[in-house]
Amino acid sequence: MFIMKKSIKYSKRLQLEFDNMSDEDRRSTVSCLYINRTSVKDCCKLLYGNEQLLIDWLKQEHVYKFQVCGDCNRLLSFNSFCARKSNHNGLNLYCNCCWNNRHSVDYQDNRDIKLAKQKQYYIDNKEERIEYNKQYTIDNKEARIKYDKMHVQSFALYSTYGSKLELYEKVQIIEDNLFQIKCTHCKEFFSPTVVQCRARIGSINGTCSGENRFYCSTECKDLCPIYWQQKYPKNNKPNILPRGMQSELRAMVLFRDNYTCVKCGKHQDELNVGLICHHKEGILYESIESADIDMCITVCEDCHKLIHKIPGCSVHDMQCNEKNNRV
Repeated sequence: MFIMKKSIKYSKRLQLEFDNMSDEDRRSTVSCLYINRTSVKDCCKLLYGNEQLLIDWLKQEHVYKFQVCGDCNRLLSFNSFCARKSNHNGLNLYCNCCWNNRHSVDYQDNRDIKLAKQKQYYIDNKEERIEYNKQYTIDNKEARIKYDKMHVQSFALYSTYGSKLELYEKVQIIEDNLFQIKCTHCKEFFSPTVVQCRARIGSINGTCSGENRFYCSTECKDLCPIYWQQKYPKNNKPNILPRGMQSELRAMVLFRDNYTCVKCGKHQDELNVGLICHHKEGILYESIESADIDMCITVCEDCHKLIHKIPGCSVHDMQCNEKNNRV
């Protein structure tokens, strides 16, 4: 059962009588309405929308952000009440202490009865509920798709996802409860979406397949050597070409060369393609020094393709294999 919020409308006679009261009586009347869970918006209507005057009166009466509990009748601060959107002031009718007592007693005493009623209700109204859900899905299909896309593509909140990820990823908090996380490939911070955070948390908890690491762009995914890589048994390596170098080595080489292709001399901002960390002699000849920064240069994707088109310099020819006793 949903309770709709309805704004209070005061009659002209009531407003006239309120205006004729003394300032002390008006202040007391408004304070009584406020502590008995009348919203600030409805209280302001008696004062012709003057919210600041209302707050000043409530502070004089020492009841600002206070309300009366519906069970113990004590005047308590808003911190003693849990949130409830269906009420006018957005708070529960009962304080936390009374609410916990009522809920625990009612639940323990009537648990079996409530469960039986719920079960019988679902059995009696099964066909009606199915029909209602189908019709609701049809009527609100476009709205649900639009909402899902907007929610999924929105930036994730730190309070919801960031606090769970900071144990496993490098997280930095920014304003308005948002956060940024470091890209696995380029090591730059970016704002992740809800989908990315859900997938990564699922992988950490073991409920999703793969690692679902964070990438700031599709380009970083394509250039990252560990993206979409699968584990395989010994001596059963799939026949695929390698996908670049270690991300840390790539970052150091690109930084050393000032993010500029050493072949064509174009900077990263002038290129329409990405930059690649390229081995000078290939892992076939220098497998031990494959992670040496002095053995690598920065080239763009176009120049990298031209290099490996030279006879004897293809990627397949330069990689490690058992034929050449390279491990």
